[in-house]
Amino acid sequence: MKRECMLMMCAMSSLALLSGCRGSSATLNSLSPTPITISFAPYSPTVQVGSTQQFTAILNTNAATQGVTWSVAGPGCSGAGCGTIDVTGKYTAPASVPDPAAVTVTATSVADPRWFTGPTIAIVAVPGESFSFSMNPTSVAFGNQIVNTTSVPRVVTVTNTGSTPQPVGGRLNGPPGQWQDFAFTNDCPSRLVAGASCTFNLSFTPSATGGRGGTLVVDGTFEAEGLASVAGIGTNQRVLTTPPLVSR
Repeated sequence: MKRECMLMMCAMSSLALLSGCRGSSATLNSLSPTPITISFAPYSPTVQVGSTQQFTAILNTNAATQGVTWSVAGPGCSGAGCGTIDVTGKYTAPASVPDPAAVTVTATSVADPRWFTGPTIAIVAVPGESFSFSMNPTSVAFGNQIVNTTSVPRVVTVTNTGSTPQPVGGRLNGPPGQWQDFAFTNDCPSRLVAGASCTFNLSFTPSATGGRGGTLVVDGTFEAEGLASVAGIGTNQRVLTTPPLVSR
């Protein structure tokens, strides 16, 4: 599936007052007898990659006349790769996606740099990128299995058919009391590059007789990008095959 390029930013509410403090309170009070608070807006803007968003920081006390300095940084980027922000708080999003796709925008008091707002988290998606997994097979039938015994593992291969690296997370769901009879392990990395594959090893341990079912859900950047159904039948005893009679 395709996602429009977006930079989703969780910022501080203009009504919420956040402040940080570096250093001792004695040093802080010698710089600013009145605690400085900074309101940060907008709360949660949406910014297209390469476009801009104006941020505003409002300070209390006389420190407001000296304003704030702005900065932007991220764990998966540096310099302009995180985007840029000017002295007025005008942020320009990067032209490509950092990995991980998150940046922090910080407003720091000029009067007392020990007070600041943050963090602001940004999630970036580039136009034209697709996010999807393929599953092979898309259904797994375990057949008959004695109650409270575990089946031979069955393998489902997951391939990143999108255009960007994705995290890989697996989970099971389905009818209550049934999906819990299935389990899995996987050899997937934390992020699966485009075109790469990894495997989920599924097993079935029926807790009761009768049909049991569920769904293996593989989440990536978005939820439920890959699905594979699982089914099995709990039995009380193994079905034996009678050998054919041999005439003499």
